Amino acid sequence: MGKITSELAEIIGLLCAEGCHAISYSSYWGKDRGKKRFFKNFKSERIEFYNKDRKLLLHYQELLNKEFNYFPKICKYDKINICKINIIRKITSYTELGHLK
Repeated sequence: MGKITSELAEIIGLLCAEGCHAISYSSYWGKDRGKKRFFKNFKSERIEFYNKDRKLLLHYQELLNKEFNYFPKICKYDKINICKINIIRKITSYTELGHLK
C-alpha cells in the first residue's frame, strides 16, 4: 500500500457507506475463436456505488477520474460500476467492502 490521497480516502469512504464489492460466477455457451464453447464458472467482479443523489454520483465520478484516470458511466439505476481489476485491487487492498463486512 502506498500513500493515500484525499481523493482515494473519499472514494473509500463513499464506498464504505454506499458501495459493495460483487463477485459472481456464471456458466454459458459462447464463442471462442469462432467455435462454440461452454464457459463454466466464468468469474465476474465489480465494485458498485449506488445513490439517488445525482450530484453525489457526478462527484464520485470526478473523484475516480482524478485518482485513477477512469471515467465510468452512470447507469440508469443510479449506480456506477468499477470493472477494471487493477482499480478494484487497489481499493480492496485498503478495506473490504460490502454489507457483510
